[in-house]
Amino acid sequence: SGGFADSFFQPFTLGWSLSRADILVGYGFTPPTGRFDAEAAVNVNSGFWSNSPFTGQTVYLTKDKTTAASAYEIYEFHGKQRDTDITLGQTFDIDYSIMRAFTIKKDEILLQIGAVGYGQYQTTDDRGPGVDPVIAEGSHYRVQALGPGANIILPQRKVSLGVRYFK
Repeated sequence: SGGFADSFFQPFTLGWSLSRADILVGYGFTPPTGRFDAEAAVNVNSGFWSNSPFTGQTVYLTKDKTTAASAYEIYEFHGKQRDTDITLGQTFDIDYSIMRAFTIKKDEILLQIGAVGYGQYQTTDDRGPGVDPVIAEGSHYRVQALGPGANIILPQRKVSLGVRYFK
């Protein structure tokens, strides 16, 4: 199946840069912009709205800011799914890393390497027609992964390419 899928819109983000940290907070939402058919085996969209406040932090562990620990958290509030009236449980997502930057070519090429990870946790029960509350209560999903990551950064060209491997 193919087509235009759900899109994430971010109407505002506020950020602060401190001497040893950068912080941001904001709000985003995902409308059901793609095709959804409750009877279809495969859909390109979720069939429901999500509202998602988020925050991110980077703490520089060294004075020269070459070693940093970062985290990005988002909480998803899901609406009722079109044609099913099922509301999926809310989720908390976190992406995190600890990276070290190395200068390959002064002011032109940086290499960042380190450890990266993520977690996604369902925090409330699914509910709606056909959802057994006993099963919903005991079936919250949890997904976690950790692995190495690397980025090549070209500051003058405002380009960053990254790769991650999660296990």
